[in-house]
Amino acid sequence: MTSLRISLTLVVAVTIARVAGGIVSGSLALLADAGYGLTLGMALGPALMATGSDAPAGAGRRTFGYQRAQVLASLASALVLWATAGWILLEAWGRLGEGSDVDGGLMLGVAALGLAVHLIIMLVLKQPGQKHGGVALVRGHTLPGVMGPVTVVLAGLTIQMFGWQAADVAGAALIAILALVNTWRLLAHVVHVLREGTPEHIDVDRLCRRIEDLPGVTLMHDVHVWTQTPGNDALAAHVLVDPERRGEMDALLGRIRTIANEEFNIRHVTVQLETTAANWKQDPRVAERLGRRG
Repeated sequence: MTSLRISLTLVVAVTIARVAGGIVSGSLALLADAGYGLTLGMALGPALMATGSDAPAGAGRRTFGYQRAQVLASLASALVLWATAGWILLEAWGRLGEGSDVDGGLMLGVAALGLAVHLIIMLVLKQPGQKHGGVALVRGHTLPGVMGPVTVVLAGLTIQMFGWQAADVAGAALIAILALVNTWRLLAHVVHVLREGTPEHIDVDRLCRRIEDLPGVTLMHDVHVWTQTPGNDALAAHVLVDPERRGEMDALLGRIRTIANEEFNIRHVTVQLETTAANWKQDPRVAERLGRRG
């Protein structure tokens, strides 16, 4: 949690500096970078809230705590980025035919500060022990976000060295385009998570085969694998067990959990063990799997 608090404090401070620097220097690129960096702060807040709140005391109405707040924050970030990028592009288009007087020195100084802070945040979040799903989600915002301050630094250097004022508008437009591209990817991922789609890194067929290869397991069916939050996947399934193995149910359940946890990195595992398929034989999917299993 300390790393998230430090990162959030740094993001708020540098965002204020970017906005102030953009207004004083007349730099549209700095304002664009501030909008891009704001999304990192929108991810850090809910991540900090969710850290350590998997099962908060007395939260009967929120049995998963504030885990999904991180995903909703990513959705809000995407919408904010779209709106910001649209405004930046319109403003950049309007400035194309106008002469601009950007303070390149101030612009470069603030941009360099923003880049340094962003790199510090990346190092802080990479410290050992930062394995919580909230940190994993925030890390997804840091690498794309570093492209913004790099672009502003290059634009500031261009203005200082060559006096080409249009570099500010070009930098702002580039940041807006980068934001739109990264936002589309972010939005697609968020929608996939909210629809409880299967995580891309998990091969469900291989998972089923691995568990069905355990001695005593006849069939695995009604399988659902989804992402609660990035870095925190869940599994729910029914497992048909040989009736002669009734006495080994607890040990078998432990082996299934070990496979899911250690081989597929699935944290939340809910498995119902059954000794009869009578209630499932009418399901064509179950009948097909039983046929393949012989």
